Amino acid sequence: MKKLITIFLCLFLVGCSHDSFTNTVIEEHQNIVLAINNPVTAINHLDKKIDNYITDEYNNFINNFDKIEVLNEKAELNIDYTYDIINNRFYSICLFKTITAFWLPNSISEVKTFVYDSKDKKMVNIYDLVSDKEQFNSIIKKYLSSYQDLTDIKSFALTDDKIIFYFNEDTKVTSFDINYEDLPLTFKLKNKNLEKDIPTYKQTDKVIDPTKPVVALTFDDGPSKYNNEIVEVLDKYNACATFFILGNKVPIYEKTLINLIKKGNEIGNHSYNHKWLTKLNNENLQEQITKTQNIIKDRLNYEPKYLRPTYGSINKRIRNNTNLEIVLWNVDTLDWKIKNSSKIVKRTISKVKNGDIILMHDTHERTLEAVKKIIPELQKQGYQFVTISELKEYQLIKEQLNETR
Repeated sequence: MKKLITIFLCLFLVGCSHDSFTNTVIEEHQNIVLAINNPVTAINHLDKKIDNYITDEYNNFINNFDKIEVLNEKAELNIDYTYDIINNRFYSICLFKTITAFWLPNSISEVKTFVYDSKDKKMVNIYDLVSDKEQFNSIIKKYLSSYQDLTDIKSFALTDDKIIFYFNEDTKVTSFDINYEDLPLTFKLKNKNLEKDIPTYKQTDKVIDPTKPVVALTFDDGPSKYNNEIVEVLDKYNACATFFILGNKVPIYEKTLINLIKKGNEIGNHSYNHKWLTKLNNENLQEQITKTQNIIKDRLNYEPKYLRPTYGSINKRIRNNTNLEIVLWNVDTLDWKIKNSSKIVKRTISKVKNGDIILMHDTHERTLEAVKKIIPELQKQGYQFVTISELKEYQLIKEQLNETR
């Protein structure tokens, strides 16, 4: 008769570094939901401009939409981002805003861009980067539609190989892009080493006793600046957890995520940028899931097996549009709502029973502080901390043990 469960985890040994992190605000109010992600660069002037924009959009959305009461329907604000650093000099950030509500004829979309020159220490417009304005204008005119002119070129972004020009038109965003080599610019791209080592694997044994109770800690909405500390706490107590992450955060937190897996934790899919999945059509739903799977596989050489839908909202369409196993929870710590770590600890400890899945969010400092107390307290009560995969195997072994009795 089997007494122990031995589970082999693949651990990654390589990583990348980044000084930036992502600021995350995910809230659910009476009449609205909102998910905002934006990079924090540690450049005060740039971060202040981004923060001012985010604050204005947050307040405007709440003031304009939280007053609208529609039975069983909520308006949604989503702000996503792209973030590129060119030649270790130009910081280019795009913020993509989308507002959706069933009573609006169309979604409201808008883009806001920020380009900062860290050498000259200033925000730049497109003509700051152009060596021949007349030639540049002549090239651009070929791309502009009849209702656009040169004075509209205020929103642009730099990427590894091209400039993208954005236009906010009524409730939608249009764009076109031009390769760097086709434009007269004041700088040339430095050669980048595009080769990347594929993470190697290392097997470690983890032993779980099926005669003792287990609990699965899960964290949504990350990674965040608190993630490494949470992983340190888990490692300190020989515990592990499952982190349901957003795909748009993977590039910034690649090193963090590899370390997370290396310590025996697990990654799940929580959509690309936390859009309300049950409100999306099939095409956009597939994009949210598949885009996240692909970026995790490409960056980490890891494929999540589990999906946690945003806001815990699930329907038949989601089940029919993914091969991932959907995982919800039994215990909601309400750490997204309760702002006191002691109250989070008390609520969690009072509700946990064997085999439970606990919902937390690694985007709050109070959650980090609560984890420091929850883990040792539950271990005193005999609980083992497992990933979702380990929980599934534990449950299978328990069934087999019961059948042999």
